[in-house]
Amino acid sequence: MEIGFASLAPLLPELLVAFGGLLILILDATAGKQGGSARGYMAITVLFLFVGLVGAFVQLGGEATTAAFVVDVDAFSLFLKMIIYTAMLLTALAGGGYLNRVVSGVGEFWSSYLFIAVAMAFAVSANNLLLIFVAIEFLSITSYILVGSIREDLRSSEAGLKYFLYGSVASAIMLYGMSLMYGATGSLNLIEIGQAFAANDASRAAVLPAAVMV
Repeated sequence: MEIGFASLAPLLPELLVAFGGLLILILDATAGKQGGSARGYMAITVLFLFVGLVGAFVQLGGEATTAAFVVDVDAFSLFLKMIIYTAMLLTALAGGGYLNRVVSGVGEFWSSYLFIAVAMAFAVSANNLLLIFVAIEFLSITSYILVGSIREDLRSSEAGLKYFLYGSVASAIMLYGMSLMYGATGSLNLIEIGQAFAANDASRAAVLPAAVMV
């Protein structure tokens, strides 16, 4: 199984948004004790979210394809990505000023914000259970960071800890359900799981409770 540039090209919007998150981290790490510009980080975030939105819109008129064998790039997934990028773009524009005043470590905050967009984009387009799990876990971890980012507020730290504990339990249940699904069908691919579910009553009996856990 070879993964080349041609198979990764449909993922260019997500790769660019991820690059934006890495760029903010690098700028923040090299800014020194004074820290970087909160407005600058917010502007970079808005710019790369807009780039991701435009990229998804441009791909909307193309043919459906599968990128890197585990990500479906079709009209439905692109529509969901556009909703994600639009919602996060509007949230950044509407609440960015307030967030820049209250959060500790604006560089980490805005880079995590972009990584959340990438994780959600992969989660809605993945056709493989393993990638879905990794995307949701990455989304959860970055969400924990955002929830606990107001270090001066004890409620923020408490919320981050509670969210982490709840997310850990939910992840364990989801992973157990995925393992049952794989054991019943012998595949991590959603299409193959659906085919096994439709063709075999025994698989159906095992997949249904597993799907509830997932």
